[in-house]
Amino acid sequence: MITRNGAKMSKSKGNAVSPREIIARYGADAARCYVLFIGPPDQGADWSDTGVSGAYRFLRRLFRFTVQVCGTDAVTIGVSPGRDSSLALQRKTARTIQKVTTDMSGKFAFNTAIAALMGLTNDIGRALQDGIDLKTATFALSTTASLLLPFAPHTASECYYRLTGEHVWKQPWPEPDAKLLHAETVELACQINGTVRGRITVPQGASEEAIRAAALDLSEIRAAMGARSIERVVVVPGRLVNFVVGRSAAV
Repeated sequence: MITRNGAKMSKSKGNAVSPREIIARYGADAARCYVLFIGPPDQGADWSDTGVSGAYRFLRRLFRFTVQVCGTDAVTIGVSPGRDSSLALQRKTARTIQKVTTDMSGKFAFNTAIAALMGLTNDIGRALQDGIDLKTATFALSTTASLLLPFAPHTASECYYRLTGEHVWKQPWPEPDAKLLHAETVELACQINGTVRGRITVPQGASEEAIRAAALDLSEIRAAMGARSIERVVVVPGRLVNFVVGRSAAV
């Protein structure tokens, strides 16, 4: 069942959405992406007009980044990128390939697959702004377009052709580089009482003691904590470290 504003969508209730109007305003790709993104009707999907515009903006960003990359002959885009930034985007791309492939294989989790592609596109945007080499940017964008083909074929085909000169539907499904899937380091959010104050990068498999020490070494954490005492430390491997602090000063 698909609902809208909390009520079952139907003509009798006057809350139905005309596909022609949505397609005329946002295009077939955005409409298709959003319908798949909100999840299967049998799981209580809820329609949102702003959600459709969100899918449209996602596709526009991907196309804009594609035009930006195709419009330069420079070896790098933005400020001079470091090796770590290129490697980080390569790893994210490999993990997204694995995620989308898994979501599409058997369980047909279209919503989480599209969410992963949105996340990768956001990372590409940050990389283009902060600095990235052209080869890595092209690889990440063309891979995104290839994975997007089942959901937004028109946008995916156009972006892929601009980037590679090839037709995406003639190419094999992307496969992740196994070496890129194994990250040597992991980024953790550092929180105080559940509020993110900074981030740290630690070796994969670092001990809780090492994670706690690295987080406490952050100037943002020290400033936000002040003289308050630490009551408890919660470490979620691969995700975050949270300091539960009291109101009183440490003795």
